[in-house]
Amino acid sequence: MCRCIVAGYTGRGGDEFMKPEFCYPVKFGDILGYGEVVESILKRYEKDSTAFAAMTEKGAAFIAENYSEERERESIVSCWNRILG
Repeated sequence: MCRCIVAGYTGRGGDEFMKPEFCYPVKFGDILGYGEVVESILKRYEKDSTAFAAMTEKGAAFIAENYSEERERESIVSCWNRILG
């Protein structure tokens, strides 16, 4: 996993995984707010490039736990089982 710092609009579907504990969600259409968030991230990173390590680790762990290949497989098989009866 890349453990990136994530900032932006969730697209509504991303609400389930773009949590403020490990992301910087921005409201739809808030271009100024987005710019301010990115600016603050860059300033913080410039002062201390390790400042986001715990946050990105937590995000990566959440994604790995909730969106594993096994969970995806189970979801697809379950869906097709319901479709096919």
